[in-house]
Amino acid sequence: MTALRVENLTLDIPGRRLLDNLSFELLAGTSMAIMGPSGSGKTSLINCLSGVVRPTAGRIWLNGSEITFLGTSARAAERLKNVGYVFQFGELLPELNVIENVALPLKLRGVAWSEAEARARRQLESVGLAERATERTEVLSGGEVQRVAIARAIVGQPAVILADEPTGALDDDNAGHVTKLIFSLSTQLSAGVVVGTHNQAVASQADKAFVLKSGKLEPIKLRRDAGW
Repeated sequence: MTALRVENLTLDIPGRRLLDNLSFELLAGTSMAIMGPSGSGKTSLINCLSGVVRPTAGRIWLNGSEITFLGTSARAAERLKNVGYVFQFGELLPELNVIENVALPLKLRGVAWSEAEARARRQLESVGLAERATERTEVLSGGEVQRVAIARAIVGQPAVILADEPTGALDDDNAGHVTKLIFSLSTQLSAGVVVGTHNQAVASQADKAFVLKSGKLEPIKLRRDAGW
């Protein structure tokens, strides 16, 4: 089953073609890494895949549903249903405690609080943070923040998980733990996982890796033992 399909994706910004006629398919249960330095377009590509940004041209399917021509609200609804997103700095809401952050996607989908809380607690257990459920987010370490963010991303059982530089703010030990956790989700959840990174050790854990260069995706081979 195809989790994500992209055909002829193009994105122009003033004075530059950032993404140039990209096409690829990601099957459920598999992962891909997109490498490239800051400014290469990794975040823009991930934002197109999630429906946050509408491309200049091309077509995108999430879990079999085309999102390219949907309006802003409809794309947001598809994203809420089909996509889990992990940001570089976690982006947890400070006004909510840990379990409330994790349960938020379910609440936005109209799930009753009792069920949302139970599912959120199970996800916190899966990332080893059940004991932190009622803590405020400001007391968490960087690695804990990212594990909570991962729990939030997967609580709705998305078909696609997108991670944008998820280890960029972490030390090596935490980066290794978070990397293994993210890439394990493809098989655990039968989801498609896309990770944008500048870190070769992170990219080496993916099933396939690409470098984004001059708007094109070029396949690269990385040894798994080059990573954690």
